[in-house]
Amino acid sequence: MQKKEIVIAKHFISATKKVLKTMAFLDPIPGKPIIKKDALFPVDISAVIGVTGTCTGSISVSFTHAAALAVVKGMLGDDISDPEQDAKDAVGEIINMISGMTRASLAESGLPMQGSTPSVVTGKEHGITHLSRAPVVVIPFDLDESQFVLEFSLE
Repeated sequence: MQKKEIVIAKHFISATKKVLKTMAFLDPIPGKPIIKKDALFPVDISAVIGVTGTCTGSISVSFTHAAALAVVKGMLGDDISDPEQDAKDAVGEIINMISGMTRASLAESGLPMQGSTPSVVTGKEHGITHLSRAPVVVIPFDLDESQFVLEFSLE
């Protein structure tokens, strides 16, 4: 991984931890960022945001079903009326907040970017394809007894 990717990954890790701690009262533990080699991670729900500006590309966050429900429960407590729809809404909001916080901190470092509206994708063990030609950086996170990954590809 190049220095620029490592610096950007640190911003994403910080934002992800802050957003999930503040919004869902969870403490995700980041793993080591890696360059994505294959297209499939065992996830069930993802949200993707396109970005433009100094860097162009996309950001995604993908959860296992268990991790998405942990986030929903953390955000809503026991007020879950429709677990599938609530998970879609929560994952879309989480990526929006992570993207916004990361873009704000990167702008302070001289890398201003704008983000699009999130798109949510569901389906057992689906994959996310980033359209940028830049490498896809994957940051795995452990969340209690479940996992999620944050990916970005920015050129």
